[in-house]
Amino acid sequence: MTQAVPPPDPHSNADVLLDEGVELLSSGRYEEAVEVLLTALDERPDHAPTLNNLGVALRGAGRRDEALETFRDAVAAAPDHGPSATNLAKTLLSARRLEEALEAAERAVELRPEDGGSLAALGVILVELGRPTAAVPHLRRAFDLTSSKAEIRCSLAKALDRLGEGEEALEQARIAFREAPHSLACAMLVHELEAKDREGRRNRRPPETATRGEPDAPAPEQTWRAIDGKDADRFGEHPPGRADDAAHRHVAAGVAAVLAGGRAPRALDLGCGTGLCGALLRPHVDRLEGVDLSGEMLVQARAAGHYDVLHHADLMAFLERERGSWDLIAAADALAHLGDLGPVVRAVRARMAPKGLFAFAVERQEAPGFRPTASGRFAHGADHVEACARGLFSTEIRDVVLRGEADRHAPGFLCLLRPAG
Repeated sequence: MTQAVPPPDPHSNADVLLDEGVELLSSGRYEEAVEVLLTALDERPDHAPTLNNLGVALRGAGRRDEALETFRDAVAAAPDHGPSATNLAKTLLSARRLEEALEAAERAVELRPEDGGSLAALGVILVELGRPTAAVPHLRRAFDLTSSKAEIRCSLAKALDRLGEGEEALEQARIAFREAPHSLACAMLVHELEAKDREGRRNRRPPETATRGEPDAPAPEQTWRAIDGKDADRFGEHPPGRADDAAHRHVAAGVAAVLAGGRAPRALDLGCGTGLCGALLRPHVDRLEGVDLSGEMLVQARAAGHYDVLHHADLMAFLERERGSWDLIAAADALAHLGDLGPVVRAVRARMAPKGLFAFAVERQEAPGFRPTASGRFAHGADHVEACARGLFSTEIRDVVLRGEADRHAPGFLCLLRPAG
């Protein structure tokens, strides 16, 4: 008697491909994972887990717009698939589409109320939307449910700071930095909260005790020491001076974090002015050049002695005429005077070494594009920075606090761009 042969499982090959794609994902081989998962998707076009993993692979490969559409497809295919809702929320957050991200995160938490990643995403989004009271319970609960605690601590610290709980905020930020000593986000947050704490303590002192020689006030000859992962308490030490030096300190701290103890062989300080940023960059570079349009400022920069070469020129004209390349190009405050950043980003890319870094700070706005401010400078949206960098650089954009007119705090972006490809 002949035994009947069972029909082949039509999904078996798709399952094998899905497993292979997930394995590639786990090893960080994102582009390979994309190809495998696309093949799996050909066999099951509406399979939410495959779509979700494809979105993660695309996001890991730096193809965020494609990832966003893939996560949307996954949610449409299976509205109750929690991981897809969570990843959609996280990707919308990275694109600064906060209201859409909130809707997706709320749905993710509704589907998986005990999932730490979903709760953390919702908490982070609420912080970014300026709703710290609503964010704190989600972040505290997420903290209990996940092993990846540093990012959650940072968001919790931001929320607590906005609620006036400065001491706990600083404690959480310091712990986060000890847990993730190479995290730029943690480093910058510790730096900002420590500076705010020192400022608050000075303001609470009686005037007669707030003298220049007190222990908290760094002597003028002290140079601010940038990020040192072994000692979080060293953050925030910097030369006293102009109210707008926050941008220079943020850029220098970002550079130090990226270099992680290494040195850039050749660096350029765009719009170097009197050399404020040069003092902060010098410990991290072998050769430092500066360029500025103001001859008077260059006299002061030359006297400071931090630069190997100084160029008296308009920064765009200088970048267009030069034929060399730099491993680091920094523009601490110069780009705040420009509206459309596209031309300078393209010019910098043409002068950037293949594994170089372009670091700059700008005033932040939540709206798309850019706009002039009352001071005659410009505020920029994250979307504008990313659009200018697309195809040229990979982007890392961090929220920072700058100083504006009358020494007021102003929201800003620290932008770290590295050549794509």
